Amino acid sequence: KGPTKINAKSGETHKGIVYLDPTDLTKACTRRDVEANVSRNGTPTGVKTGCMKWYIFDDTGDNYTMILDHNTTPRVAWDNNDYVSYEDSQLKLLLDDLVLTSGWRVAPRLITGSEITTITNNTNFDFTDSWAQYSIGANYSWLYDYLYSSVDNDGRITDVNFYIGYGKPIGASGYGDEDIGHFNEGYWTSTDIQPYYAFYVGSGLFRSKHKDTSDNGIRPVISIEKSLVEESNDIASDDSNVSIPNGETHKGIVYLDPTDLTRTCTESDASSNVGSNGSSTEVKTGCMKWYVYDDSGDNYTMILDHNAAARIEWKYDFEHSNVDVESSEIKRVLDDLVDYDGWQVTPRLISANEIKTITNNSSFDLTTEGYYYFGSKNAIRNYSRQTAKEKNIQEKYYWLFDNLYESANNGGTTSDNESYSYYSINYGGDITRGYWTSTPIGTAGSGSSIWIVGGTGRLYYDCARYEYGVRPVITIPKTSVSIN
Repeated sequence: KGPTKINAKSGETHKGIVYLDPTDLTKACTRRDVEANVSRNGTPTGVKTGCMKWYIFDDTGDNYTMILDHNTTPRVAWDNNDYVSYEDSQLKLLLDDLVLTSGWRVAPRLITGSEITTITNNTNFDFTDSWAQYSIGANYSWLYDYLYSSVDNDGRITDVNFYIGYGKPIGASGYGDEDIGHFNEGYWTSTDIQPYYAFYVGSGLFRSKHKDTSDNGIRPVISIEKSLVEESNDIASDDSNVSIPNGETHKGIVYLDPTDLTRTCTESDASSNVGSNGSSTEVKTGCMKWYVYDDSGDNYTMILDHNAAARIEWKYDFEHSNVDVESSEIKRVLDDLVDYDGWQVTPRLISANEIKTITNNSSFDLTTEGYYYFGSKNAIRNYSRQTAKEKNIQEKYYWLFDNLYESANNGGTTSDNESYSYYSINYGGDITRGYWTSTPIGTAGSGSSIWIVGGTGRLYYDCARYEYGVRPVITIPKTSVSIN
């Protein structure tokens, strides 16, 4: 086997993905090899050798022409002299160096401005106008991943690290170049407007910039013979462990093993990871399904699709003690996931305020009101009494209350009506009705209660002595997952 090609899924604007090491065109590369090949800051930016990810944008004839998914040089000026052409620029020297020093077996080049406008279907672009620019658009986000503010411009993965401009000593200054480093804002094309400007691809933008600025980097293009590539039957949607939703109320699905954050997980791996009763409830290790509900900033915050613990009291004896998470029995469950089950990321509970935000019910008062259903909000109608519109709304939040008792009868997709013993104690047996949030009501005493998400698709509170489940929330860097 040699380099591996993953076919583009329907609707993609590239022609496929190739995993390839440009220093060894016979080497077999997988997605896992690519994900492990990162720099010290955890991104592929600056990586020049080993298995890397390439996007095919031209598959006519006998060759694949493709662009790397990251910059091999984060930031470099076209040249310090405005009048220099591409062939005489330091960009060309750095590309040649990939062959001479890094050992590439195929000659790299820069993508041209006309190739960008052809790919993005903007062939009427005026290359004679140094002020001309246009937004590339989310459908072409593969052209501007691993740049600063990529995600803010409908991209998939942002690189927010600082890099020193190539050839710029620390403390040096120049037009458009920060003294001690700056973001990786784009990459140069080989198309210039003599004598001062050249075109570049930024985070969702195509435009020109002064040649002596070093905010842009080098993103190589190569052409290889199709016969060198091992064709895969997979499609690009199987190449990722994050699925972007269409019309969903969550922000995406992640298939992830919390005990091994480098492991490749698929939907099939997660769906087959069940207990002896055929349910995912109480499964704590291996590939599992997570729903992203906060993708702001550099991280994904997501909740598991099932309870890692089916039944546990918040507190055995809380007459004269605190009722926060740190003082509860729930803390023992969360600690066990790390200390006993080997999770590499710290879990927590979702808060009642987060549930309010997700379900678009910010006006609900946790201090004076008792409960609400996700579909009817403050009208407090359960699913069987809701209007058609309310039922449709409730069904959109299925992912918050699936895999609980009677979920499927209340707008969810999957119920779990099995009986489970109390956490870590083999006695009795009862259903898993819901899961604890991290939000208590009141202080210590016999009337203490905690907000809960129930299988009926509602947020309500119940006594801390009762038994509900633990559904962990984790936060991971966006750079640790690939996105479909």
